[in-house]
Amino acid sequence: MVLFVQLAGITNTQGDPAAEKTQTLPDKNNAAGGEQLKTAPDHMQAAMALLTKPSSPRDAAAKAIEHLKKAIELSDDPEYTRKIKMQLISVYYKRSQLTQAIGIAEELGTEEPKMDLILSRLYLSNGERNKASRLAKDALRRMDDGGAVNDSDLKMRLDALSFLAAAGGHDEFTKTHLSKLISLVENNFGENKDNLKPLLAKSYTLLGQIMIQDNDQATRCNALVYFDKAISAAPVTYPTATSILYASALSGSKGLSQQHMREQLEKGEAVAVIHIILGLKEWKKDKLDAAEGHFRKAHAHETQSLRVLEYAANDIAMKSKHGKPDADSFSLQKKPDWRKSLELLQTTSKIDPTPLGQNLDAQCTILASQQYWHEIISLLEPNLDKAPKTHRIKFLQMLSKAHTSGGDNEKAQKYNNLLKAELGSE
Repeated sequence: MVLFVQLAGITNTQGDPAAEKTQTLPDKNNAAGGEQLKTAPDHMQAAMALLTKPSSPRDAAAKAIEHLKKAIELSDDPEYTRKIKMQLISVYYKRSQLTQAIGIAEELGTEEPKMDLILSRLYLSNGERNKASRLAKDALRRMDDGGAVNDSDLKMRLDALSFLAAAGGHDEFTKTHLSKLISLVENNFGENKDNLKPLLAKSYTLLGQIMIQDNDQATRCNALVYFDKAISAAPVTYPTATSILYASALSGSKGLSQQHMREQLEKGEAVAVIHIILGLKEWKKDKLDAAEGHFRKAHAHETQSLRVLEYAANDIAMKSKHGKPDADSFSLQKKPDWRKSLELLQTTSKIDPTPLGQNLDAQCTILASQQYWHEIISLLEPNLDKAPKTHRIKFLQMLSKAHTSGGDNEKAQKYNNLLKAELGSE
């Protein structure tokens, strides 16, 4: 299993060169004409204008790099020069020019945890795992030495441990420090601090991802406890859902022990995740009533657990669309995989109709990928007025396209008019 660690999105802020903010300076007119760009701030602003305008030319990033280089050349303020270089690292990183980004980051040095993590991320993206691991550990050591713990510190600790997990070869170290991080958040910050719940969920997921690959069956089953905690702590994310789906597809000597799962259910551990896994196993065998029974038990324990099935349905449909059916994950001979994925979503909506917009969106996305426009019309038109505003605009767009594809231009125009009215009311 490849760990579901998304390097650019573990915590979305700390340790990400792309997230480093630079100073936005006044005197916007200087960005307009090249002959007026005489100072470092002028060139910095010109670079930022190129990078942030939606209508920037294709070579905007290359031009921005030249402005940033010129800004560095003109700057006589060490702190401001450092900010320019951080922005240049970000641009190089986004363009996958990792050698250049690493060169600048190494030049800046690693005297603080944030820089350790920026360079660790760059090394990891460049395939230099040993260097990435060393710097991630350095960041953790510096934070331990710093003493004080705040939200930013906790997020950087999770980044460091995520990089170690992605680099591989440090499972015991990573598990130990993840357990400490989880205890720190659980015991010292309490459950009222909602802004830390996503971090806690990510920590649970990462620990479970490491444990699910263990050779010991009991350890693999214990991973389910952490996946269960993750879906209880915060809305289900892609890494959590795909980790649960990965666990459900394990078989043979690397599979999950039925005995251990039964024992966990008896103890009230990982109840939602185990029933999701057992339900998927029944569903693969086309035992839909038995599968629904497990899904209902999962929902009774944790309502968020059914979101995992939406990810499963999308995964199945995408594999079917690209002609890559996975014989070990959800393939049934009687119906196309994408059709079975729709049935999974329909079962989900029958058990829990609350997230109507999200479920309809998932079903229509699958139908659109197969160009079954008439089914989109049948699905959306009766539910359009009940759909939440967050999804209504997308549904109006889909209905317009569906009727256009079916040759009914009058109805397509009707939904276009409704769409214009909806957009005008915002």
